[in-house]
Amino acid sequence: MSDGDQRLFSLIDRWADTDLDDSVEVERQIRAEFEQTCAILVIDTKGFSRSVHRDGVLSFLARISHMRQACVPHIERHGGTFVKFVADDIVAVFDRPDAALAAGLEMVDPSFGDDPDHSFADFELSIGIGFGPVFHVPRTDLWGDQMNRAFKLGEDIANGGELLITDEAWDALDDPPSGARRQSYCVSGLDLIAHVLTSDTVRTRR
Repeated sequence: MSDGDQRLFSLIDRWADTDLDDSVEVERQIRAEFEQTCAILVIDTKGFSRSVHRDGVLSFLARISHMRQACVPHIERHGGTFVKFVADDIVAVFDRPDAALAAGLEMVDPSFGDDPDHSFADFELSIGIGFGPVFHVPRTDLWGDQMNRAFKLGEDIANGGELLITDEAWDALDDPPSGARRQSYCVSGLDLIAHVLTSDTVRTRR
């Protein structure tokens, strides 16, 4: 557990164990130290089970490694900050959803990460984007409703070559792209509304 994690959860333990008057002050302290309003970008690699079954786990791990090497510098070039890896997923944050969307649209293009000299460059990405207040321990973890929604969109719902953005993130865009499809979903008892962009939309905007 990182120092930031330890600090956050020690405050949470205090909040849970104090009476009402004290808990208000502890909550204020938690929010002052850890709450941040940001855009959350979740990237998933599609075809994990098929690839492991077909080629073995080492070849899939090679694809994950190449995907990470391609995605993290790309995120940073668009002003984002890498937060964590979760198996074949990447979580990052941006100050604004427009920057997250610009980075994400380029990453769902089928040509992203192509490398004729790399044997395991054949990955396909799906992406979810949320925007709102979260508790953020830098380069460690995120907690919050929009984090959960972005993760569900990128990990569970989006197909390869798709970017799904929550209603809240969409409404906060300065320059919403044309051609998105608004869609309702229900995953794990959570009702979601997302705007769906595909790799075809990427090519249309260029």
